[in-house]
Amino acid sequence: MVAVGVVDDTVGNELAEVVAGRAGPALGEAACDALLELLTSTAAQAVPSASGAAVSLSDEGWRTATATGPLVRRVDTLQATLGEGPCHTAAGERRVVVAPDLHEEARWPHWAAAATRLGLTGAISAPLVVGDDVIGALSLYARHPRALTEASSVVLSLFAAQAGVLVASARAARSAERLPSRVQSALRTRDDVNVAVGLVMVEEKVSRDAAFAYLTALAQQSGRSLGETADRLVRRHDGHHRGRRGAGDGHRS
Repeated sequence: MVAVGVVDDTVGNELAEVVAGRAGPALGEAACDALLELLTSTAAQAVPSASGAAVSLSDEGWRTATATGPLVRRVDTLQATLGEGPCHTAAGERRVVVAPDLHEEARWPHWAAAATRLGLTGAISAPLVVGDDVIGALSLYARHPRALTEASSVVLSLFAAQAGVLVASARAARSAERLPSRVQSALRTRDDVNVAVGLVMVEEKVSRDAAFAYLTALAQQSGRSLGETADRLVRRHDGHHRGRRGAGDGHRS
């Protein structure tokens, strides 16, 4: 366990170097998940009075992305279920939120009551900020009242900043993975349309604009997209010519 006094930036700085060294412009999603889990665990160790830590993300409704144990995960997930808690407030107000004693907490009465019944009586949350967006929160939880203080918020903020970098990198990696297939699909559609337009120009002896208008009208009449219509026309043309070549070969034999 890494011990800190009031505030010790060493752990946060060292972890920042790890993240910067391995993340690159778009770290793979699996690697991001592993580093996010490591970061969350180290954040809990960096504050000895904490009993655990969790990262919640707000991309598609609040969800707990990683937690240091089942109890922490359950308490953290309750915020999404109940629609209240330090994660929500930290993200909404873009600041660190400290709740030293949940027995006395009035901001989130339902969540605080549930958390104390489960055995966690203190919490502190820092928002994950990426550019102008808040994408989640990193939280510490404690079993004992007043174990988490304002001093802990400085350490937590360091880890929250790195968590934001990791999540943003994972999202960039996902977008990069999806981009090639979208680009390839768009290029195939463009090529099919160009070939189909060329076929119509030759067969109907019309201009390119007239051929494109014909293809567009054909697509509207059939209820298909322009790309699908072009693909069907090209396939039909190829099949027709293969059939003619086959017949010609048989005649020569």
